[in-house]
Amino acid sequence: MSAPVHLSADLERLDLGRLTRTVTEGQWRALTARDRECVVRGCHRRPSQCQAHHVLHWADGGPSDLENLALLCHAHHGDVHDRQLWLTCSLDRIMTSAGWLDPDTGDLPRGPTR
Repeated sequence: MSAPVHLSADLERLDLGRLTRTVTEGQWRALTARDRECVVRGCHRRPSQCQAHHVLHWADGGPSDLENLALLCHAHHGDVHDRQLWLTCSLDRIMTSAGWLDPDTGDLPRGPTR
């Protein structure tokens, strides 16, 4: 049995697996339509100020599939790659911030941090 193929309205393939690291124009349009802004809670940077991020990092085997991509502004993209910010997926597949890591313990904080 083969896996379903997700296509954009223009019939562009949105799930590319490991074929390419960078997102296509079709993936970018679908990603910006879904996320609308940086996915970190409280950050409202527009897509023009964001980059596509692999939730499971490309270097760790993450696919270039729409469900593994999230919009992050430049600052939060850096924070995620520095392992200071973790992302989780909600049931509707929108990516949300799980919180900042405590620099001393490496634990996620229990309350708001900003």
